[in-house]
Amino acid sequence: MEADASSVASRMNALLQREQQVTQQLKACSAYVTAHSLADCEPFPVDEHGALQCQDMGAIAELHAKIDRFCQYDDHCSGGRAQMLWPKYLCTAFPWMQGWCLKDMLTALCVRTWSNRERGVARLQFIEYFCGTANLSRAAIEKGYVGVALDYLLNSDHDVLQAAGLRLWLLAMASAKPGALCWLGLPCSSFVILCRSVSLRSIDNSWLGNESARFVLEGNVLADLSALLLLLAVLLDLHDGLEQPLNSVAPESGSLAAVLQFIGSQKNVTYHFCFGGPTLKPLQLWSRQPWMTLMQRNKPYVRKSEFQLAERGEDGSFTGVKELLVESQQYSIQFGRHVIQSWQAAQAIH
Repeated sequence: MEADASSVASRMNALLQREQQVTQQLKACSAYVTAHSLADCEPFPVDEHGALQCQDMGAIAELHAKIDRFCQYDDHCSGGRAQMLWPKYLCTAFPWMQGWCLKDMLTALCVRTWSNRERGVARLQFIEYFCGTANLSRAAIEKGYVGVALDYLLNSDHDVLQAAGLRLWLLAMASAKPGALCWLGLPCSSFVILCRSVSLRSIDNSWLGNESARFVLEGNVLADLSALLLLLAVLLDLHDGLEQPLNSVAPESGSLAAVLQFIGSQKNVTYHFCFGGPTLKPLQLWSRQPWMTLMQRNKPYVRKSEFQLAERGEDGSFTGVKELLVESQQYSIQFGRHVIQSWQAAQAIH
């Protein structure tokens, strides 16, 4: 009996030590991440005259053809929203790009990543944008992967609405290996049905809503930036993933709709409750990768009075249950582990 107790205690100590190691690694790859952390990947490959250098003209021609095709989708799906707004965002991060067309900007970002891969300094195997408590990244670290988790809630330097934050987010992309996981948990508050009476999002305004309301405008900017990151992820051969509540209209709005259509992303429905979530929380997971179908789940049975995030009043309006809403904003560790396992099943990492 004493030997058994000693063995159990030893295993428990080993598990606790491993958990502490993962926690420290998570801090290092999330809250402590700055541009300095990825400094090896920051420079753009240019010659002495400042001209972008890339020897593979065939790859450049193929990239330009893809960007041209995307611009056609953008014109059709969102009235050219990406072409109007992305250059403005990118110029805040890289003022020296002022006067460039979008094609040249995207080309420079892609060539930088290609150069980093050729030099062997692009080492990231996952990137979790808008990571919150970063349980998806924790699950990746448990499996031995190297990456970064970015969110302004962890570090003000991660604020993608600021020039330095956007540079950091794009730098993370420039540090990624082919096949790396690029996951976006776009903040959904202004896109869900709970806020529809205030956001005024509707099909008549392409789900862009009342942009005189700051939270609506901010939501649209974050969606535009998420669209930019998703397009870059696909152009750079990363494995894309976008998560939203099932009743969010973000995937139907603006440049995000154009990108999802262009890259051939598919909608997969699942339920956070099936992965240990505190509420039912139906989710839509978007990806062009077949492995994302492994995350699909049938709707589980729960009593209506339990795990309900919001209730509809007699006037049709919704009232949220604050405690459950806050708790449901974060992924469970089981959800993170299933995402990583599904991605692993595709043997994504080269």
